[in-house]
Order: sequence, then structure tokens, then C-alpha cells
Amino acid sequence: MKFAFFDFDGTLFDGETIELICRDYPEVYSRICELNQKGVQGFLDFGNLFLQKVQLFEGIPVETIQRRLIEEQKYFKGAAKIISALKNDGFTVVVLSGGFNPALAVAQKALGFDSYFGNDLVENKGILTGFVRGPCMHQESKGELISKLYEITGASKTSSVAVGDGRNDVSMFREVGFSVAFCSRSKALREVASVCVDDPDLTLVYNKISEYNKGK
Repeated sequence: MKFAFFDFDGTLFDGETIELICRDYPEVYSRICELNQKGVQGFLDFGNLFLQKVQLFEGIPVETIQRRLIEEQKYFKGAAKIISALKNDGFTVVVLSGGFNPALAVAQKALGFDSYFGNDLVENKGILTGFVRGPCMHQESKGELISKLYEITGASKTSSVAVGDGRNDVSMFREVGFSVAFCSRSKALREVASVCVDDPDLTLVYNKISEYNKGK
């Protein structure tokens, strides 16, 4: 068995789920963008940044999320093609996201990946509480999940690949044989990636993965 691991926001999804959710709330949206910039600059680690952003969701109706995710998810060029091609090559395609499961469920229907791990926003009577729970809430979460999957399935690190764009993908890249930093602004991620692809076309990422597989 071999895995192809993908980040979601900024890798398959052309944007940030958190920004999409709060777009109807200008003050929240502005604050989210400020926090994202601090994250890119390295002033906040992923876990603290994530929790601060989610706290800003308190009071937002759940129906706002559902409408935004269903109507407005936009994927990078080649997203469905790369997943289909990797599955044809024998990979099990898994998305690991610091984002939210409702978005991943919509994307799975559109793109066809095999499985996903994300987080759940806590709600009370249809209103977001500002709290979150799930397996991808801190800097090392993705690497830890991958290690557990290897233990369960017997898959090997050298046979697996990963694609991501953010600093919280570093742990994921360290757990695979080949990794692609896709349109990444993270210096830390680019330094640990096997290769970088800066054109927003995932078919170019597939070409890099194919070259790696042929060379093994």
C-alpha cells in the first residue's frame, strides 16, 4: 500500500476555508487576514494561530458555513486530475487538513479522494461557539497521523508522497519519501520539500511525482 497525502487549503482548494466562512462578516474577515499574515511571517505557531481564528467564529450561524462551502469552493487547476491519476497509479489519496470536515466532505464528492482527516467546529443550536475539536489542531498533527496510518496499514515512508503549502505541512513532509511544496510562501516548508512547484497547476505536481516513482 502507498499513500499520497494532500493538504487542503491552498493546495487543493484555491483559498482558505476560514476566510470563506467569515466573508459575510467584514470585521471578522479582516481580523482573520491579519492573523494569517502573522502566521506566514512566523510570529505565531499553527496551533495558537488556529485557535485564535476559530474563536472569532463565535456567534456565526452554521447555515452560513454550509452555504459558503457548497456554493463557493474553488479548486486549483488539475485538482481532480491529479487525484484520479494517482489513484490509477495505485495510491490511496488522503487529505490531511487543519481546516474543517464540512469543507472536506464537499471536496471529496467533487474531487474523489479516498479519505480525509480534519476538524469540527463546535456548535450550539445552530450557532458556532468559537471552539473546535479534531485531530489536526497543532503543528505536528499531520506527521503524527501519518505515522499512525503506517502502523495500521504497514505502508512505508519511501513509497508515500505528500503535497502541501503551509508551515504545518512540515511534519507531513518529514514522513514521506517525496514531497512537493505547491505555491508555498513558507520558507520552512520549501526548505524540507523534495521539490517546489510555483505555478498554480497541479498537473505539474503530478509530473514531479511520476518522475520520482519512475526513478525508484
